[in-house]
Amino acid sequence: MKKVKAAVSSALVATAALTASLSIGAPAQAASNPYTPTGVCGSGYRNVASQSLRSLSTNGVLATVYVLKKLTSDTPSFCVVTLKSSATTGNSNTVMATIKDAQDSSDTRTDKGGFGYYAGPVKVTAVCVRWGGEYNQGSYNLSYYDLAC
Repeated sequence: MKKVKAAVSSALVATAALTASLSIGAPAQAASNPYTPTGVCGSGYRNVASQSLRSLSTNGVLATVYVLKKLTSDTPSFCVVTLKSSATTGNSNTVMATIKDAQDSSDTRTDKGGFGYYAGPVKVTAVCVRWGGEYNQGSYNLSYYDLAC
């Protein structure tokens, strides 16, 4: 009988400890960015390339620039979006997404502002595009530009 009481008592203590630890909970984390590149650009777009924009002081990812491509005819459509990372989601730091036809520099499309989650989508129909994005970290503009075909 004493063994049964000891086992029941140990089980109750373990249950109480588990309940207490569950009610305390984990520490709060930064809100995650609920948006995805394909969700922002729309149906049919597929990721071609991406580039992380990293903090100069911590090397942590502040935002990521994505270029996506959609094949709907002989000439593809491209889309660029710059998504803030979980660490920067919701802040008012400026982000930018830009795209232009690689053969027609007058056709540049840009979305730039103090957006909470992302800049873009910016889209152009072309064979090849120059694409890029920026994240403003105080007095520094972290930027990336590249070519996609």
